Amino acid sequence: MEVRLKTPLSRDQTSELRVGDVIYLSGRVWTARDEAHKLLLEGGSGNASPEEGPKSTSLEGGAIYHCGPLARMGTNGYELLAAGPTTSIRMEEYTPRLLKELGIRLLIGKGGMGSRTMEALKETGAAYASFLGGGGALGAELLSVADVHYLERLGMAEAVWVLDAKAFGPLMVTMDSTGSSIYGDVRAFAEKRMAEILSH
Repeated sequence: MEVRLKTPLSRDQTSELRVGDVIYLSGRVWTARDEAHKLLLEGGSGNASPEEGPKSTSLEGGAIYHCGPLARMGTNGYELLAAGPTTSIRMEEYTPRLLKELGIRLLIGKGGMGSRTMEALKETGAAYASFLGGGGALGAELLSVADVHYLERLGMAEAVWVLDAKAFGPLMVTMDSTGSSIYGDVRAFAEKRMAEILSH
């Protein structure tokens, strides 16, 4: 099913998403990689000043994009040159807290995530969606920079970029709040076929 959503997202919206659904997302999206996850969680517990990073309340109902964009300063602010997904499993350690404490409703990345994230998706009603690997140029066309946090502290790739999305997609739901995961299904199928092949 194709779904058009706009942030902030409600639990009802994301809990209805199912593996295989295709999302086109509009509204506010935040990028975050390893170091940014740490700082977002610190900010959520009051350890970072509002001037330095986004307040946790601003992330409620939001979407986190696992992305290290390439941007340049233009005449009207930063312009995105590339905004493709980075490997999501690197964020596994921090994601359950991010979902539970900051109210993130949608994760976007590539490659899927682990069992801790799956349990947190089930608990919070959130979902994980994959964007095209190698889709950096398309991402830059569909996203624009509204703000950036921690740029001097973390550098361009690790900073938290606040992006405005306009029909950002296609994003395929690959992990949902029911416990379904396309990655688990593919793994189970591959293991079954391997057993069948080796038995001959």
